Amino acid sequence: MKASLKTVVLLWSIAAAVLCGVPSLLGVEPQAAYFHTHAKKTVKGYVYNAGSDTGIVMVHGARFTADDWHGLAVKLSDAGYTCLTIDVRNDTESEPNEKQQVHAEIRAAIRYLQHHGCTNIILAGADSVAPYIVRISNNEAEGRITAVILFSPVSGAKLKGESTKKLILYSSSEQFADHIRAYYRSLPEPKKQIAYPGSDQSLEILNSKYTVLVMNDILRFLQH
Repeated sequence: MKASLKTVVLLWSIAAAVLCGVPSLLGVEPQAAYFHTHAKKTVKGYVYNAGSDTGIVMVHGARFTADDWHGLAVKLSDAGYTCLTIDVRNDTESEPNEKQQVHAEIRAAIRYLQHHGCTNIILAGADSVAPYIVRISNNEAEGRITAVILFSPVSGAKLKGESTKKLILYSSSEQFADHIRAYYRSLPEPKKQIAYPGSDQSLEILNSKYTVLVMNDILRFLQH
């Protein structure tokens, strides 16, 4: 019987964790969290390492789920960050939502972290959620967003803020690589881009043979 792609990726990630110093992905159980938008829509999230003063909201894009952030959330929580992955898909456990609700759900996640003691907020998103991440980061009413991490962003809106660190991650041969490079050039400093070999897109990059490298690159970005 052939192993599924997710099984292969999981086995590879566990082997990489043992060989390369990534925290074990086994036995790590995040805490489920439920919170609401201003319109009283329920959002389900998963909290890793509650109690830090720096919180990271992690939002998947199309074709992915909150589970695709798990390995990175373990890595970053082990380094002292509080991570909150949120579920914005119609076919998972959050209540059904339209695209315009994603913005409200991210805002609700930020409020949840702030309510639980996070004074510094970092936003991480992938592909189709990039416009929402950008809009919120540019909105001073949300409070100070200290960093933004985007995988394969498909956003035409420019990230503002000279005090907000920006990290753009993509594959050098993915379908929209040229657009992503042009988007990166439009961003103000401080910023950093990393292009990995191959054609993986979005969170495929995070759960690929480059998993360990990607995780370490993100951690270095946040710590410097």
